Amino acid sequence: TDGLTTVTIIANNLQVQQWIGFGLSLDDKMGDDHVFVCEHLSNNTIDMKRKINPGGYVIPLDAPTNSGGTFTITQTKFENSVVTCEFILSNFITNEQGNNGQSTIPTLSQTVQYYPLIAIGYLDSSNYMEKHSTKQVEIQLVSLNRREKISYNFNISDKNSNLLKAHGCIMIITWIVIVSTGIIVARYFKNIPLMSNTNKNVCGETIWFAVHRGLMSSAAILTILAFLFILIYKQGSWVTYAKNSKEFEHSIIGIIIVCFAFLQPFIALFRCHPGTRYRFIYNYLHAIVGFSAFLLSIVAIFLAVLFPYFNFQSNLCWGILTGWTCWIITIFIMFESNEYFFRINHKLQTFPLSDTATETITFSEEEKAAERTTLRRNLSKEKLKIVLLVLHILVALAFSITLVITIGQISI
Repeated sequence: TDGLTTVTIIANNLQVQQWIGFGLSLDDKMGDDHVFVCEHLSNNTIDMKRKINPGGYVIPLDAPTNSGGTFTITQTKFENSVVTCEFILSNFITNEQGNNGQSTIPTLSQTVQYYPLIAIGYLDSSNYMEKHSTKQVEIQLVSLNRREKISYNFNISDKNSNLLKAHGCIMIITWIVIVSTGIIVARYFKNIPLMSNTNKNVCGETIWFAVHRGLMSSAAILTILAFLFILIYKQGSWVTYAKNSKEFEHSIIGIIIVCFAFLQPFIALFRCHPGTRYRFIYNYLHAIVGFSAFLLSIVAIFLAVLFPYFNFQSNLCWGILTGWTCWIITIFIMFESNEYFFRINHKLQTFPLSDTATETITFSEEEKAAERTTLRRNLSKEKLKIVLLVLHILVALAFSITLVITIGQISI
């Protein structure tokens, strides 16, 4: 009207930390377009920006002042799950299509017909735009000098969001349940007769080693699978760097964990035989890499809770993660205390061996009593370890299942 073009964007169910963009393109492809973005910020306010999209699938840039038409925001609001962004374009200098002098994108014109573009994506924790997760090019041509109406129904919680959820669920189960159990088995069960007896083995290996290897091999496979899910979800692009961005920090820690998980099986494959001179190098390297990855996993999960679009701001999620962190510290203290208690309260009994094969060895009643006491203490120690292991598995399952259910209920 009177040389002014008023554009109103109404978006139903646009979630916190999401953006919806309306673009005008000279062709039916994304790239070299004028874009107007409506953002639902982390503080539940609405912001509106004018952008240009040079060179195809890149994050839009702020539009130069001479991009064609003066951009004036007239309304931004969020009410009853409906986001409204309204703006006016005015002061078009010419009806002819020109160049703004600062980019290869022609200036916006009221008389030129454009293909409408619609895209939806996420904002990171610093409210910077990430690459769109959903897009649509409309075949209906529009012009800024006549009344137009464009309607489209996006399923914002589309199937791609299931990849994001699957990534989180797999990582939680893998690192809270599987990896923690594998570490405990390797550290505290290799010396108990039930799991280290060579007469009782699985595929030629002692029980503790077979269990540890099975758990950690599964963890490596699941970690790589979860990484592929998030890679597909992000369409192969890396998280955009931004200061204090929890997503970017999570991605860096996450790729370190993935690398460690990928390397661990190969480190174990080329280990030295037990008892050889340089075996200690493998022992330390394997332990450092594995335990470092485990500690980093706790940090990565905490960072994921801070993702605004997960809406994990409730005390429940913080309570779960805090409880898990306290538990993992507690269970290791309990195992170490168990080892220390039996070590200081048990002196190994040594008995002299005969010099001849025919000589009969006799033991005093005191020595027999001491041996029986030793056996009882060892049996008590083993039973306590098994109880602690079962307790840990149950607690880890409780924490992980609660988090998985919470993730499944989130609308992304």
